Amino acid sequence: MDNLPLLRSSERTTWKRCPYKWHWQYNECLFPIRSRASYFWFGAGMHVAAAEYYVPGFKRGVDPRETWLKFVDDTIEFVKGTRPVEDEDIDTWEEASELGVLMWENYLNHYGPEEHLEVVQPERIMRGIIKDPVTKKPVVQLVGVTDLIIRNHAQAGRLELWDHKNVKSINTDALDINDQPGGYLLLATKYLQHEGLIGETEVVRGLMYNFLRKAKPDTRPVNSKGQYLNKDGSVSARQPKPYFQRFWVSKTRKERNNELRAIANEARIMKLQRNGKLPLWKTPKDDCRWDCEFFMMCSLHERGQDWEDYRDRMFKKGDPYEDYRGDRPNFKATLEGYKAKETK
Repeated sequence: MDNLPLLRSSERTTWKRCPYKWHWQYNECLFPIRSRASYFWFGAGMHVAAAEYYVPGFKRGVDPRETWLKFVDDTIEFVKGTRPVEDEDIDTWEEASELGVLMWENYLNHYGPEEHLEVVQPERIMRGIIKDPVTKKPVVQLVGVTDLIIRNHAQAGRLELWDHKNVKSINTDALDINDQPGGYLLLATKYLQHEGLIGETEVVRGLMYNFLRKAKPDTRPVNSKGQYLNKDGSVSARQPKPYFQRFWVSKTRKERNNELRAIANEARIMKLQRNGKLPLWKTPKDDCRWDCEFFMMCSLHERGQDWEDYRDRMFKKGDPYEDYRGDRPNFKATLEGYKAKETK
């Protein structure tokens, strides 16, 4: 099955957002020559800290504040040299370093050790073959990385996939229909059974989004209800938005089967477009200018100007699935891996 194309949820999302962006990113395999290291740096470091903290079993590992500071020390000079800070909530790299520590400190104070959570498996690549619902022939190899697999003993030993999210604003409106839970849940049960980590009759039915909002904690005193107080002890009219939220998304057997068919059909259409048997199209929106690395090239392409020269000057070839190939059981952002991804 090595000849099957790989597919992950982020590629599905890109394809649905704009087939032309998908084509340039996943078929032409174009990456900006100008590094965007700073754009991903904060989230990468927070994930490293989480991976070192949530280790197999009931006990926790390295304090995430320690891991975060080590990540900062190892990477800050490299990232500072690539681009200036790209986060409107962070003015300096030093402030970013402090913010990570404060976020983890607030998180640990809020949740505590949570001894009812048993880590079954830390960060791990999962993969599985998806078959065409009509021909029953394999069409794609679905891959994904789960941040954490938990057995929640406060929920009768419920198996949970966890996905850590570090965000400016917590928004759960569309998570029930997001591509990620359905795809991951298709992979998780068979993967864990194959690895002998769960019983043959056990099923992973849901994904827990673990949100950490990118904000410094409010230092004002609180009452027994958790409401922040004014200096005179009265309840303040200005209450901060939640710093954390855990949002559970479960899928029934019918929903998982629907997702299976959707992935197979999407992969079939992608193959036709990849082979030039179906046309590509663009879906321009207001966020293209700041959210798409191909915006300027796309504008030239749309006007019939020399977009290919721009492509050759501003982009390089890469492998969007480099971290998913081979038999590597784990992947975690490290200094050398992080640098290699951003510079080559």
